[in-house]
Amino acid sequence: IMLNRYVGGGRLDGLLTRSPYTPVAGCTSTFSCGDGYVRVLVLTDSSHDFVAWIRLEVLPTINDVRVSVVTTEARVCASGAFKDRFPLTTQLGSEALGRGLEVVFDGQVVQDELPSEWSVDDSDDDEDGGGESEAEGDDDDDGYFDGGDDDDDDDMHSNDGQEASGGSDEYSELLGREGGGQIAGPAAGVAMASHSQHSGGDLVDVDSGDGPAAPADGLGGGGGSSSDLLQTIRSTRSVASQFASDLEEAENIIATHTDNTPDGASLAGRLTALLGDLTGVRSAVNNQLAGITDHHTTQVSVVVSPSHAATGAGAAGGVNDRLGGSSREAQLQRENEELKRRLAELTTTAAQQHQPSS
Repeated sequence: IMLNRYVGGGRLDGLLTRSPYTPVAGCTSTFSCGDGYVRVLVLTDSSHDFVAWIRLEVLPTINDVRVSVVTTEARVCASGAFKDRFPLTTQLGSEALGRGLEVVFDGQVVQDELPSEWSVDDSDDDEDGGGESEAEGDDDDDGYFDGGDDDDDDDMHSNDGQEASGGSDEYSELLGREGGGQIAGPAAGVAMASHSQHSGGDLVDVDSGDGPAAPADGLGGGGGSSSDLLQTIRSTRSVASQFASDLEEAENIIATHTDNTPDGASLAGRLTALLGDLTGVRSAVNNQLAGITDHHTTQVSVVVSPSHAATGAGAAGGVNDRLGGSSREAQLQRENEELKRRLAELTTTAAQQHQPSS
């Protein structure tokens, strides 16, 4: 059905303009898609034996909103208005939409085909108690009062966020999946929890694989167990984070006063060169770890965020030192001192250049 967004005291406008993270009474969750022109209100949770949602779509006229109610609730009667055939969905939807929008549930029903995963051997949908039903004002296939168009790609059906596989990528975020994983509705929470163990930054992940574990003494195929290597990288990270902070401070000093000092551009260039060196070291650690993977049954993968080049450099130093044997700690200390010296030189020079301007 198509309604003015300010009908019912502006309830539709409020639902469309509020943050999708703001809870809505009567909804288990909400999300926005279509560049903010579509808002979906999920009405059911795992305690229900059906799924239902309301889809609000802002039309090109801006003030008009297309409202669709979709459900898989088993009908209680063979004919009649939506509210008569699907009373539970109507009750949930009425609470979500609020007063003044009861007309949404007064329309007739159009019965869509079930997805193949839910298919039943029943050629007469009118006598079947399941399937997906949508509040309707006419018999058009697009499922809307106003007739709409014949393109169902933008319509949220039961296989968009509820089917076992496939579905539109537009609604993948609801299930926490990327491109059609085998996830059913009740499993969505599990999928979101197991989908990723890491959301960014620097990560060292050890996967034991199927082979035997590395020797307990830390000696094996290519020079040290993966657990020792992991510990080395982690211990280096605290030092590298300080380097990253120092680099950022020096960069801010130079960037702030570049236009006010004759040698500001030169200082910025030297800092850029230093960052380039650290980025090169970051590449070296990936090559070293690739070689370790070939000699160990334990797989080690390293992912370094581009925004933490200095941290990657510190990790690279730790890896190379570990492979070098007993001189690792001494070599690491020398590299740390050299980086500190270069950073102090840059910072001091920049401060001296800016002293007259202050």
